[in-house]
Amino acid sequence: MLGITSPTGRNFAIQNNFQVNRVTKSNIAFQGSDNVELEGPNNDIFIKSNAFVPPGKKTIELSTEQKQKLAQMVSKSGYKAFEAGDYETCVKILEEAISIDPTDAKVYHAKASAEKELGMYEEAIADYTKAIEIRPDSANSLRLSAITKRRYAEQIVKTDKYASENLLNSALKDYDRYIELIQASSAVDKASKIADAHSSKAQILTDLKRYEKAIEEYDISLAMYEEQFSKTPDDTKLRSKIGSTIYKKAKCMQHMIKTPYSKIVRETVEEYTKALEYIPDSAHTHFRRAQVLKKINTPAAIEDLKRAVELAPEQAQYWELLGTILTMSDDPEKREEGFECLLKSIILNSKKD
Repeated sequence: MLGITSPTGRNFAIQNNFQVNRVTKSNIAFQGSDNVELEGPNNDIFIKSNAFVPPGKKTIELSTEQKQKLAQMVSKSGYKAFEAGDYETCVKILEEAISIDPTDAKVYHAKASAEKELGMYEEAIADYTKAIEIRPDSANSLRLSAITKRRYAEQIVKTDKYASENLLNSALKDYDRYIELIQASSAVDKASKIADAHSSKAQILTDLKRYEKAIEEYDISLAMYEEQFSKTPDDTKLRSKIGSTIYKKAKCMQHMIKTPYSKIVRETVEEYTKALEYIPDSAHTHFRRAQVLKKINTPAAIEDLKRAVELAPEQAQYWELLGTILTMSDDPEKREEGFECLLKSIILNSKKD
């Protein structure tokens, strides 16, 4: 039993088997950045740290085990704050838990996740990294670290391209390690997790403009998804995921098109067509296929764009491309229709402004 003497001389005991759920957010207060104050039944109790302790308050040094237990008690409230969507409070509470015991990977992971939600990507990356240092086999920390690095890379790419690329390459390494851990695990949904990771790697490689490698990663994930789908053909979520992955692969291929009549143009159209077999109501897939088709099969491009504006009439870019193609027609009626489409796109864009 750990006895802590209060300022009034009364003792407040913390048993080794203290129920951690007794400590909730309502009875935890914070004094400065280093002291943790636990409110006892009628007294204030200060746990000794490097910070200033007010006069008259008695302190006590805790053993490593006691610090760990106290940190667990404090962190419980941080987890509850996270679940409630109060990410700022979560970060503050978990900072206090870390100041008591800086060896718990779970606390760093949870703090990083809250920071990620707040858009504090640099801080989140540092905390995920710390969690991984403490627990190298934490697959989920690796996955979320990779996701956060990509988000931060997207945020800074215009101001620091070099740092952005470094983050993306680091995220790829996180996914590689994540895949290794999942492959060695006994997870029931192992194949799905690995397929998702390959798809995520492909997106990062696309960001890095390494299109051929990205397509290889998409093919790996598609092979795994399609194998799963053959066993569960009624899985609508998986059907949508396959269609979305094929779409991303086709979009990646579209970046590689150099001339309108190259072989890859036909292959890209075929991929978009395949994607539409899985996601027929995807307006953006129709739009993307129309972008590729507009110079080699104008009527088909117009048909795709009309379907796109039917599915998503609020998208100005769909109306603009449709209008641009129609105004180049020799048919006066089609040109008139094209001008109406261009006007529609202008109106929609003005609403955004």
